[in-house]
Amino acid sequence: MSQSGPTSYKIGSFEVVRHIAQGSDAAIYEVLCPQTGQRRAMKLSSRPEIHLQRLQRTYEALDRLSHPNIIQVHSMATTDDGRPFLILDLVDGVPAQVHAKSLGPAGTPARTEAVVTIGIQLAEALAYLHAHDMVHRDIKSANVLVEPDGRTQLIDFGSALFPGTSQPPKADFIGTYTYAPPEQIKGHPVSPESDIYAMGVLLYRLLSGVRPFQADTAAEVARMHLEAQPVPLCDRLTDLPAHIGALVGQMMAKQTTDRPRSASEVATALRGGGQAG
Repeated sequence: MSQSGPTSYKIGSFEVVRHIAQGSDAAIYEVLCPQTGQRRAMKLSSRPEIHLQRLQRTYEALDRLSHPNIIQVHSMATTDDGRPFLILDLVDGVPAQVHAKSLGPAGTPARTEAVVTIGIQLAEALAYLHAHDMVHRDIKSANVLVEPDGRTQLIDFGSALFPGTSQPPKADFIGTYTYAPPEQIKGHPVSPESDIYAMGVLLYRLLSGVRPFQADTAAEVARMHLEAQPVPLCDRLTDLPAHIGALVGQMMAKQTTDRPRSASEVATALRGGGQAG
């Protein structure tokens, strides 16, 4: 990083506006594009020895995508000291759970309607992603942002499985235990149905205000994903349309073959146009 003044600095040729988030492997910044002056998001790796090839694959995969509910990638470059970074759309949104809570208590018509709208957009994004032979592998509230106009954006493809990439070794868990399907926890191959399961967990949480499986340790949450059944949504929310409760339950089926066949079917079912399955 080169300093450009007492209160600002640059990463490469991009002027940093603010630091947005810090993870174990990368930092996210809001930056100004030097060519256009547009505000963008920068994902800067802190572990280039591990992430250079991964970020390159991420860029190449996302560069082929164009969907209104999937974050757009614009470029990839490397700092003078060898740290790779991606330049992406700057999404002016909040995590889906934060948005849902802002609309009132679980079960209120406004909140339920908004969650269904989020679900439709997310399902359409996943259908598009799966049609391009990609699996996100980390569907969760923090990776589903809702903008002020209600548009949903799927972000953070750092865990995604792209064409030409291999599944991780069985001992290497990738994802988030709160949302992970049984096959992902077991270290088995993931598939589009794995994203559908995680989306079901997210919808359950957005609609009811609670996670389907809650425990004090990640190990116990993982065990519950493998063995336990959640309280049916319609038992928690008596006014919830029955087909929504049934759909979410089906999405969270332990066996992939018992889940909806595609994210497109999930979108159709959420619209009330038929039951997925």
